[in-house]
Amino acid sequence: MGRKKNRLKGLIPGVDYVSVNPDTPLGKFIIEVEKGKYKPRVRDKNVPEMILEDSVRFSWSRLAETAKILYDEPKDAHDVLVKGATKKLFKQTDPKTYMLCRMLENERKKKKNKARKFNSIVNENLAACCAYIDIPIEHVYPSKTYMKQNPDWKKDKQFKYAHLDRQPVLSSIIEKHRRLVKYNKKAWNQYLKDGSINF
Repeated sequence: MGRKKNRLKGLIPGVDYVSVNPDTPLGKFIIEVEKGKYKPRVRDKNVPEMILEDSVRFSWSRLAETAKILYDEPKDAHDVLVKGATKKLFKQTDPKTYMLCRMLENERKKKKNKARKFNSIVNENLAACCAYIDIPIEHVYPSKTYMKQNPDWKKDKQFKYAHLDRQPVLSSIIEKHRRLVKYNKKAWNQYLKDGSINF
């Protein structure tokens, strides 16, 4: 058996190295590092974000100081606050969506529409629906049935500016209806009851 090389030969204790008891947490950590068992923790934040998080105490009085650190101009900080406030987290249902859903529900309850699919009801009332979702009806292609019956539909002035496929527009209207009427029943019933919209 060969002799173990002394790695500490020629080094001064307390200056070049510190002896650590292997039973202490630090000693166990050093042994893990040497054996390659230690894996550093992966963080989702970068170093500047962690420094900022540790150094700044968040309060209304310190908001201006924090903004000065992060942004060159006050307008930049203001723009970020406004943009953050309009994200989905804070976004409320548009009042036009309530009116759109009420119109569609009234159409669906009509006797002639009882057996029809909701997609065809929306398709029939697309011009009115487009007014509620701020898409001009002239920008939407005609239905496939209309295209088959009128091969020269492109010459029609009504569709001169058409560039949006019809089905995605119909799907977006149906989705707006589903999110409010089906999944936000409390707000919808409140609107039907007294016409108020809770923000």
